[in-house]
Amino acid sequence: MNCVGLGWWPPGLFVKPQNVLFLPIRVLQQFMVESLVLASLGGLIGTGVGLGTVALVAAVTPLPASIGSTTVLGTVALSGSIGLFFGVVPARRAARLDPIVALRSL
Repeated sequence: MNCVGLGWWPPGLFVKPQNVLFLPIRVLQQFMVESLVLASLGGLIGTGVGLGTVALVAAVTPLPASIGSTTVLGTVALSGSIGLFFGVVPARRAARLDPIVALRSL
């Protein structure tokens, strides 16, 4: 694989593959953490856009617009749980693969 010879690793990995023993549970944990972090970041960005839109509506129109903190926390938690749920399937599939075979298929 070309990335091994050049000293870089494929995107999407938080740690270098050389530093981790590829046990199935570690691969599963890595995919789960990555999907949770990415989904939560997406939820935070979406919440920020929503809060900005509500502020814009409140400034432009006479409608009283506001969002409670419970709603904000709920949306971030919901997006994180959705990301975690849909990260389980590829994580379990990746955990079952032989690391050498998985790297050859890139």
